[in-house]
Amino acid sequence: MNKANMEKTEYQNLKEAGWRRPLTAAERARLREFLAAHPEWQETWEQEAALTGLLRRRPGAAVSTNFTARVVQAAQRLPVKPAWRRRLEMFPWLPAGWAPRATLATAMVCCGLFSFHEYGTLRRVQMAREVAGIIREPGLPSIDWLENFDTIDRMNKVEVADDGLLMVLQ
Repeated sequence: MNKANMEKTEYQNLKEAGWRRPLTAAERARLREFLAAHPEWQETWEQEAALTGLLRRRPGAAVSTNFTARVVQAAQRLPVKPAWRRRLEMFPWLPAGWAPRATLATAMVCCGLFSFHEYGTLRRVQMAREVAGIIREPGLPSIDWLENFDTIDRMNKVEVADDGLLMVLQ
């Protein structure tokens, strides 16, 4: 923090202290130093001091005898909010009432389901493109031999004994 900012902060602190109470001799001496170093602050200080003096001469506001009782009654009349409602106050953008909240929740669930569906669709399209890219590779054999795969597969599965035929023969 540079020296000018420090001086301005200290001057502001002295000004605020003058609003609350009369300044001490040391504070008044420090204030005179500031005003001598910064003559542009002189007029503002004089206006502040005059206003503070006028406010000090005003009598204090009279407080009614039942002031405390009225404040306590007003506090007791305020409805007590449940904890869940106080937590919802952290979200000022959330609409009031159950209908808009239910609508918002439904919309959020629908958006989530739609996003999940689209992700699955895009993933399947990506996998299909990858498989198609592998099939088109020139170094791989043709897939024409798969045409008769079922027949060839059944040839390898020889039944050792036909139970129905054995029963007829006996």
